[in-house]
This record gives sequence, C-alpha cells and structure tokens, in this order.
Amino acid sequence: MIEFRGKISEDCWRYLEKIGIRVVRIAGLLPAIVLLTIGIVAIIMWSWFFVVIALASIVFFIVAIFPKKCNVVDAPTRVTIKKNIIERDGVGAKNYASRELDAVKKVIDFGDWYYISFYFPRKDMSFVCQKDLIVEGTIEEFEQLFASRLVRAKNK
Repeated sequence: MIEFRGKISEDCWRYLEKIGIRVVRIAGLLPAIVLLTIGIVAIIMWSWFFVVIALASIVFFIVAIFPKKCNVVDAPTRVTIKKNIIERDGVGAKNYASRELDAVKKVIDFGDWYYISFYFPRKDMSFVCQKDLIVEGTIEEFEQLFASRLVRAKNK
C-alpha cells in the first residue's frame, strides 16, 4: 500500500486551479458554440427574433473565456493506492473518488508532486500525490508501479 496524506502545496494548488479554469472554459464554450450556430441559422432562415439566442451564446462565450477564478474543492487530502485501486479523499462528504489502476493514462512528475491522468470517461483532475506527503510506502515503489506511464513534466 502507498499513501499520501496532508495538505497540498501552493504550487500544486495553483496547477489544479489552472486545470479547473481550463475545464470551465471548455464547459462554457461548448454551449456558446451550439447556441451561436442555432442562432445564426435561425436568423438566416426565419426571423430576427432569434437574435436573443445569439446574444445568449455571446454571454456564455464571455464567461467561458474570462473566468475570474476556479475554486478547486476537490483538492485531495489523502491518496491511497492498494492492490488495483487508487482512491482520493478530501474535505467534504462528496470529495471521494476511486479508480482502477488500469484507467491511469499517465503520471506526470512535476518534481515535487505527481499528477495522475486517467483515460476518458474516467477523468478526474484531482488525483495529485505530493512527494513530501507520503506516509506509507516509498516514492521508488510509486514510480515502479507506474514506470511505463511515468512522464516528466516539460515546464514546471
């Protein structure tokens, strides 16, 4: 068993926040594109009344492009790897997730922590393991477990 437990660092937190903002942008752009397409087609085919749909899509677009902040409520306080399962726990009743190790796409080594990326549809942006928070097992065991999927970060 390998276990990381404790509060993640500020650098790690900022990285999770950056990923969260990216997710918010994508989630906002998709409905904006759909609404804008429907609005333009409706304006051309039927009536200028559908300008409201196009304006609504512009609001989605602005919110998606310029999110002020993304609260990362899923920051883990504990990540445990046992047998074929990886679990994360955090503050709050709904902040638990588990995945099979087969779902791990890659493990990115940022020097002080690891970010674990999963295959779609099992994505979860909150699986981070900070090296100095290891309380059970060793970093060598962790790296050996994910040896074929371990990738060093390009820009830290």
